[in-house]
Amino acid sequence: MPSQYAKRLWRLVHEKKSSAVVPIGNARPENQLLSAARSHVAGAGFGDEKTNALVEQAAIRKVSRFFKQRGFTVRSRELENLGYDLDVAKRRTEWHVEVKGVSGEAIRFIISKGELARAESDAAFRLVVVTRARTRNARVREFPGPNLTRLFALTPVNYFAELK
Repeated sequence: MPSQYAKRLWRLVHEKKSSAVVPIGNARPENQLLSAARSHVAGAGFGDEKTNALVEQAAIRKVSRFFKQRGFTVRSRELENLGYDLDVAKRRTEWHVEVKGVSGEAIRFIISKGELARAESDAAFRLVVVTRARTRNARVREFPGPNLTRLFALTPVNYFAELK
């Protein structure tokens, strides 16, 4: 976390009434500060539902543009629950691209069991992570599917519970 945000956050937590953050509009100072701090360190899926959707949409747009600029055709498969978001094709090359948008710079995100299974079984699978997805400085990084378990530490974050 950048030091300016850490100092403000410390003041906000430890002082009864902080003047470290000036409200903008109707937003509460602590929400502005936490949001700003989170944007520098957060990964995908760690914000509120609305922000996550905006980050994901921005990432999809950037990845589509990224491949189109390289001569690929891009087709959305987002609504089909295939374990990836886009078909990307050029001549005899076709990739199944799962897009992950991240607000901050850290490459950390939530990946579903279906997406991971697709990555491991589909040689055409590509994971594309867009960091700082909603900024002009967004960065697109591509990872081949079969390598995901070697490249990333995978930590379970939830479980499906069913009454026995």
